[in-house]
Amino acid sequence: MIIESHAHYSHKRFDGAFRYLTGELTAREGQREDLLDRLRESGVVLSIEPAIDFESNRRTAALYRQHPDFIRLAVGVHPTRTHQAPWRQRRQLEVWAREPGVAAIGETGLDYHLPRKHRLTQLLWFRYQLGLARRLELPLVLHIRMADRDALAMLRRRRRHLPGGVVHCFQGDWDTARAYLDLGFCLGIGGALLRRESEALRDAVARAPLDRLLVETDSPYVLPDVPWTGSKKSLSRVRNSSLLLPRIVEEIAWLKHLPPETAEAAILENTRRVFHLSGTENGG
Repeated sequence: MIIESHAHYSHKRFDGAFRYLTGELTAREGQREDLLDRLRESGVVLSIEPAIDFESNRRTAALYRQHPDFIRLAVGVHPTRTHQAPWRQRRQLEVWAREPGVAAIGETGLDYHLPRKHRLTQLLWFRYQLGLARRLELPLVLHIRMADRDALAMLRRRRRHLPGGVVHCFQGDWDTARAYLDLGFCLGIGGALLRRESEALRDAVARAPLDRLLVETDSPYVLPDVPWTGSKKSLSRVRNSSLLLPRIVEEIAWLKHLPPETAEAAILENTRRVFHLSGTENGG
C-alpha cells in the first residue's frame, strides 16, 4: 500500500479526457474517475490534495466530498499565487482548515523564481500560514524553490513551535536535506529522483533516514525521464499520475539497499505519522 503525499487531482488539467502516465511509463487515455479507480486498484490507498489558491481550496474540498475515502486535504496559498490572493480574506483559510478531511496546511512557502517584487507578499503569507498550522496543530506542506536560505531562517526562528510536515518535491543536496531534517521535517521524494541529472538528490535520499521519507508525484506535474517515441509537444500533454509511485519506492529501496516491500511499508507508516492518519482511513 502507498499513500500519495502530494497530488492535484482537482486540477483543471484532469477535467474531461486526458492522457496520463502509467507505471509502465506509457500514456493511457482516461478521465478523472477512471484514473482514481485505477489508482485504488494499483494499491494507492489515499492521496493528499494540497490547494494553491482560493479557488483551488474550493475545488479540493469538492473533490474530497466526492471521494472522502480516498482524498485528504491541505489548505493553503501557494507562494506563486500569493500576489493574487486577497490578504484581507486570509482568515478564510482557517475556516476551510477546520472543515472535515483537512490533514495539513499548504502548500505554503517561498518561491524565488518569480520577480523580486513578489517576495514580501510571499513572506507575509508564509508567516501567516506557519501561525495557522501552529494554532490548529496541523503539519505543513512546504513549497520551497530557490529560497532555502530565507525559508530555513523563518523556520529556525519558530523551531520550538513547528508542527512538522514535509518539504514537498525536494530536489536539493544532502546539506539542504539535513537542514530541513534537523527542524523535524520529512522529505517528499517524487519523479525527479528518476531523472538522469538527479545525482545530488540521489545522494541526499541515500543518506537521509528512511523514517523521514515520503513519496509523491505532484501530479499532473514533474514527469520523470521517460522513453518517448512521440514529439516533445505530445509528451507535454501527458499528465503525471500516482501510478508512478511504485517506481519511486523501488528507487528509494535500491538506494537504501533494502527490499522494495520494506521501503514501501516504512514510507506508508511515515505518511500516516506525518499527516496523523489512522490505519482505518487508508486501508490499514
